[in-house]
Amino acid sequence: MMKIVEIVLLESAYRLCMWNISNNAKQHLASRFANAEFKAQFNKCFYGCESETKFESSWATMIENFELRDHAWLKRLYEFRVKWYPAFSIDFFWLELDLLKEARV
Repeated sequence: MMKIVEIVLLESAYRLCMWNISNNAKQHLASRFANAEFKAQFNKCFYGCESETKFESSWATMIENFELRDHAWLKRLYEFRVKWYPAFSIDFFWLELDLLKEARV
């Protein structure tokens, strides 16, 4: 889908849904979410950083403190951070569409 949007709508960008990422995180990091400290640090990274610098710092702290350097899913998520974290796209207007929600109505 990401590639199609970039090809067809040349001046548009495809953004990943934070709701879906959050739900996937609970699956990929289920054992970690049982730890209150991890959950607080993850939520800080996910919702509490207003700049790229703060996000990068929080992310590095989470990875280091919870020994997640080799976690494949988090590595991939980090690679795509520009596509999902709001601090990396403050210069863009984003239209949020939930097509599945619309289909259920």
